[in-house]
Amino acid sequence: MSDPVNIKLFFNFRSPYCYLATRSMFRLIDNYDAKFEWRVLG
Repeated sequence: MSDPVNIKLFFNFRSPYCYLATRSMFRLIDNYDAKFEWRVLG
């Protein structure tokens, strides 16, 4: 079994694009062995 993939998401609460990226990011976590790390911006 391979090591989990680390995914870093740089997130800005004001951006609608970040919301869309987050929705697909949760699917990646559910379907693959991945660790999710939030990086909140301003």
